[in-house]
Formats: sequence, C-alpha cells, structure tokens
Amino acid sequence: MHGKLNKDAVGYFLTYQFVPKPIELVQGMPNMPSSENPGIWHYTGNAKELDIGEEKASELIYEKLKTVISKLIPDGPIGLMMSAGIDSVSILHVLRELTDKDIYTITGSFEEGSEKLGIAKRVSKEYGTKHKEIIIGHKSLLRLRGLYDRIELPVGDNGFLQHFLMMERLKENTDVIFSGDGADCVFSALDAHFFNYIDQTIFNGIDINVPKGYEGWKVKFFIDVRRRFRGFEHYKFGEIFLSDDEKGRVLTNPPKSLKTPLIEETSKVTDKDIIKRQIALDFNFYIKNKYDSYILKPSILNRVKTFTPYMEKDFVELVMKIPSTYFIKGTEKKHIFRLAMNGRLPDAVLNKKKEGFSPPFGTWYRKQRGFMKGILDEARETGLFRTTYLEALEDSIGVDVGYEDGMRLWLIMNFMLWYKTVSYTHLRAHETSLHLVCRLLLE
Repeated sequence: MHGKLNKDAVGYFLTYQFVPKPIELVQGMPNMPSSENPGIWHYTGNAKELDIGEEKASELIYEKLKTVISKLIPDGPIGLMMSAGIDSVSILHVLRELTDKDIYTITGSFEEGSEKLGIAKRVSKEYGTKHKEIIIGHKSLLRLRGLYDRIELPVGDNGFLQHFLMMERLKENTDVIFSGDGADCVFSALDAHFFNYIDQTIFNGIDINVPKGYEGWKVKFFIDVRRRFRGFEHYKFGEIFLSDDEKGRVLTNPPKSLKTPLIEETSKVTDKDIIKRQIALDFNFYIKNKYDSYILKPSILNRVKTFTPYMEKDFVELVMKIPSTYFIKGTEKKHIFRLAMNGRLPDAVLNKKKEGFSPPFGTWYRKQRGFMKGILDEARETGLFRTTYLEALEDSIGVDVGYEDGMRLWLIMNFMLWYKTVSYTHLRAHETSLHLVCRLLLE
C-alpha cells in the first residue's frame, strides 16, 4: 500500500501542534480519535443555563466532581499527577473523601527546590499520600528519539514528555492514574480564553493601535497577536505558531489557508455566549485533537489507565449549564471552581499562582545544541522547509528564546523525529536535480 505525505497537514501540525482529525498526515495512516478519548463525544452546544446563584452553582460542581470520580476509583492503589495547583489537588481532596486506598502522588519540576515541590510535599503530608518528585532535565530530550519508535504520528504538545516521565514513575506502584488536565478548558481559564474575552467584550474585536501610555509588553503582545493570527478564534492568544502571512517563509509547499480546519469546526459551534463558545470549541477541536497525544499516548506507552475527571461528559454538561458570568470575575479566572473548593483546599493551593509546565526551551536547546543542530540538518534534507527559516531556528539555539520561538523549534524537532523514524521503516525519499522532492511511499 502506498501513502503520500500530505504537505498541507505538515503546515497544520506546525500551526496547531497537531494534525486536525480526520485529516491524514500520510495517506492510509488513519488519524481518528481513540475510543478512550473523552473528546470523542461531540458537545452539541446551547445548554440551558440554570437559574441559580453562585453558592448553589459551586456546590453542584463539587458534588458532580465527587460523583464522577467515585465511578472511576479502581480496586487497587491510585496514582495522581499533582502539580500542587487547584485542579489536581481538588481531585486528591475528593479521592480522600471517597477512599482510604493508597494514593501515590508525583510532582514534576525542571529545577530542585521549586515552590510547587514544596507545596506538593506539604499537600501530600496533609492528605496522607505516598509522594514522589521527579526533576526533568535537558537530557530528557534524548528520550524522545527512542519513544518515536512506538509513536505513529508526531506529537506537538510540549507536555507529552513530562506526562510520559511522571507516568513511568507512577507505574512502579499503580496502573491507574488520575490527571487534572482539562479543567482549564472546561472553566475557560487559560490566558487565551481571558484575552479573547477581553478582546470581544471591551474591544468588540475591532483593530486598535497601542494606546498612548500603555506601551508595556503585555499590551503590545495582545495587539500584535490579534493582528497576526486574526481568524484563529481564542487560540490566537496562545496556541497558534504559524500564520497565513508567515507560512510561505516557513514551508516550501504551504496550504492555501492554515485556518481551514478550524473554520470548519467553528462553523458547527452554535453557542453565542463568548465563554461557552470557547469551551465548546475546545472540546470539539482542541481536546479532541490533543488528548490522544499528550494523555492517551504516554498512558499506552507506560501501560497504564489514565482518568481525566474534568473531561468526563457528565461533568462538562453540568458546567455548561452554569451561568457564564460565574467563570470570570474581574481578572480572576476559574472563579466558580475556586468558590467550590474554598474552605476545602489548603490556602497555599487556592492562592498559588498558575504556572505552566512547558520546558525551559532556551536552557534545554543550549545544553543539547548538537542534538538540535542535527535535527535541523535532517530537516534541510527533506525539502519541506525554507532554508532561511531553518537557519533562523539554528541561530536561536543558545539564546534565551521565548515561548513562541521555543515552540516553533519544538514542533520541527518532533516532526523530524517522527519523520526520520517513519522514513527508515516505511518511507522512501527521492531527489531530482532541480529541487528536493519528498515522495512518501508507505510500504
């Protein structure tokens, strides 16, 4: 059977961190959500809001979380990936209410002595868990090459490696793991959600210049990305890494429009409320596409079962009935969930500032310069990418790159680790005297 590389899909991968389902990266290589993916159910939208106050809404949320988790508790010991933030510790709190089984918690960090390691240790002691810590360093990058021997599609999410390593440690004691992933999407609590909410409610999506006296980097970022990535919904404020204006400077054969898959899914969202619209689109596009790679794939590699209570259908359907005015209060995100857990969780958790778990790209790339340079050399041989773009990425190795530039190199790296593995086992490359052409033949 022969399969040709879908070059449009390469562009989508560099844009979204995934190839939107059901688009195939290689002909004949299915790209469908796993039956274990909670995002496989399609949120239909327009849930009728409950006519209730905040206190009642917060209690409903807590009771529903308990009901959902109670159905997932295994017969044996339990594992939990714990960031020391409200999402994962809330799961721990509910688990302790429901069972006295052994609970193994693990917290990952990129450095010794970080604040979250200290908070996690105190939380573990309070809830009586068997706790582990894992320091994830730059040498972890080298694990990716071996993992791609068992991964059929490239993984763009920068949390995949951390999830894999933490699950690997928990596997020593349990084969059932809970994760707090999904809560930020369910409660529309990411920075991208907040910025889009501000954009739509205050600026009404109208193009503006930087106001005099507001030249700070956050304002400049806000205005810059809404221009560069216009048409990418709320994702333009955080999770899009290639625009239609840039694609010709990155790809030798870019798709006509990078927005096409997102526009198709957006057209199916019927919610008019800004917050509910974001949540619906996240479930029907973002989670449906990312879950298989950053949760399910590391689970399969480690032969464990991972539960994500916040993504369970019953929980999401209740949250979508909560008045949207309870989600964001001023600058406070996840307001209604914080209210639900107030008085239940330690203050250190409730007051903890949210922090991401993205790798320190600059440090990792600098310390693995040879590895990264080799990746870019291999990328040049494919003919898929503009040489000037790859040269710019190579120049960024060794400097303190920001999140966006770090992710662009991360996406190229993961694509090439997959591409090289597949090329050696299934694909054959051909080159003409005029230009490099990649013709992929799936054997």
